[in-house]
Amino acid sequence: MSFAAPSMFAWALLGLPVVLFYILKIRLRRVPVSTVMFWQRVFEEKRPRSIWQRLRHLWSLLLQLIFLALIVAALCEPFFDWEVLEARRIVLVVDNSASMAATDLDEGTRLDRARELALEQVAGLRHHDDMAIVVAGTQAQVASGLTGHKKTLREAVEAIEQTDGPTQVADAVALARRLLQGEKEYEIVVVTDGAFATAGALTAEDDVRIARVGTDADNVGITQLQVRRSAVDPVGFEVLAEVRNFSDDEKEFRFELDLDGGVVDVIPLKLAAGGTWRNVFNKSSREGGLLEAIIDTEDALKTDNRASALLPKTPMQRVLLVTEGNPFLQLVFEASPLVDLDVVDKMPTDGAQGRLLVLHKNIPETLPKGRILIVDPVTSCNLFNVKDPIEDPLITEQDDDSPLMQHVQLTNVHIPKARLIEPKVKPEVLAASLDESPVFMRIPRTDGDVLVLSVELEEGDLTLRTAFPIMVSNVLAWQTGEAAKLHEAAVTGSVTDVPLGTDAKVDDVVAVVTSPDGKTRKKLARVGRVPVGPLHCVGTWTVSPQDEPTQLTRLAVNLSNPDESDLRAREDCVDEGLAATAGLGGQPSWWYLVLTAILLTATEWCLYQRRVVA
Repeated sequence: MSFAAPSMFAWALLGLPVVLFYILKIRLRRVPVSTVMFWQRVFEEKRPRSIWQRLRHLWSLLLQLIFLALIVAALCEPFFDWEVLEARRIVLVVDNSASMAATDLDEGTRLDRARELALEQVAGLRHHDDMAIVVAGTQAQVASGLTGHKKTLREAVEAIEQTDGPTQVADAVALARRLLQGEKEYEIVVVTDGAFATAGALTAEDDVRIARVGTDADNVGITQLQVRRSAVDPVGFEVLAEVRNFSDDEKEFRFELDLDGGVVDVIPLKLAAGGTWRNVFNKSSREGGLLEAIIDTEDALKTDNRASALLPKTPMQRVLLVTEGNPFLQLVFEASPLVDLDVVDKMPTDGAQGRLLVLHKNIPETLPKGRILIVDPVTSCNLFNVKDPIEDPLITEQDDDSPLMQHVQLTNVHIPKARLIEPKVKPEVLAASLDESPVFMRIPRTDGDVLVLSVELEEGDLTLRTAFPIMVSNVLAWQTGEAAKLHEAAVTGSVTDVPLGTDAKVDDVVAVVTSPDGKTRKKLARVGRVPVGPLHCVGTWTVSPQDEPTQLTRLAVNLSNPDESDLRAREDCVDEGLAATAGLGGQPSWWYLVLTAILLTATEWCLYQRRVVA
């Protein structure tokens, strides 16, 4: 046996005054009495006759000394060598991913049961054991470093919150191994439902022990909900929805599509065991709003029974068309219900006044400020020179990644004539001919970019193809900017960039990110965009400049994760239970010494009471 604090043996010197007080006799007080006859009789009756009566004062002294010895020994913190040699290092990984919110147990969720098991593991720590807590939902994080302080570990376990993110158990185990680097005797205990692809592989690891919670519960979930603008309808949108049945039985329920609380569509569904239903809805709405998909099924996981997407309001577009006459160009703008079109044959002296300026053929020598669309220019300006015509240009290259070319295909369009444009600054070429001559380009400038389409509309079949109205629709969306841009719904666990708003395009703007659970974080925007994530819960997130809290950008976040919706543990995931816990009490040696001292104190008290009564 060894002692952690041998200097505490100095407290043993307190035994000297204890013995001294027992040796000293108390001087009796003399009191005159009329006779000693009665006192002599009492003395004879109370004279100690048994051995116990003769030695009880000595036993009391011994108990006092033993009590002191126990307390001194406890202060020295004794420990056995095997306690140090067999000390364990345990990392407890608690899965708090979306599937752990399932309510398939008798009481509470799977995470509630995982917390209970984690607390049992903490309570079973032996003296000199150390433990760390790592959470494995959305993002692997250390909740508590290696420590033997049970209160700290209990508080860390109780503070673990439910997330809607995907399981990150593999990353959490890798993090645990980094925490245990250099340790010889260690074990990683993973408390999880085993509902993830790599659960079986972790079971096969020698240093990993799986403690499973939950049952193989049935579940039906929405695994996808995405919305995009219609390519032909300015106020239309397409909704892609997917629902899967993660059970061995057929399920019957309703799928409902709502927009700002109003029912848009209802479809009764009957899904076979393991079946998938997928559908595309074509709807329209100029006002936009919160689009929600809901399934009315009763199952163990509620998180995937609802998904949402955000539709921005589509604003009216004011367009000024300057042309000497082109019915195709005029009709394509008039066909849009979102365009307020003004047509003139000469450029007004007061400019476009906030409208999208469309110039056809003749253009001014100096272009006005603002965004401009130039179609078939015949004269040069301050940004480019117009050269000789190009006969029968064959479009072989186009920038499909540009929003201006979204859903546009020009490679099969017959264009008899175009004009060669030589820009004075480097442009972004959106479409080019075989000889790399730009046919459609964007010329950047500080006071408004300029789009140039060098095709003669009067000839060829461009105006008769769907590519032309789609291209004009893309130009209108480009003019509107982020305000009317439809942002895809994000999935939990991901990181995405969210635009801060049209009035905040500079760097180093502090933004406030608010999650659906009410938590806020401050982020630094770069070029008007804010990195948000990892997204830990489903619902609507908001982003706003710190100085302009009313200027909100909203982001819809859904689970959309088949692995989390499938609540069944993988077949190769074996429940190995918790790590071995300490025996009776599991307390250090000094704890038992103090307990013995307390028992001796009680014994001495009983002896004292007996002596007084006697």
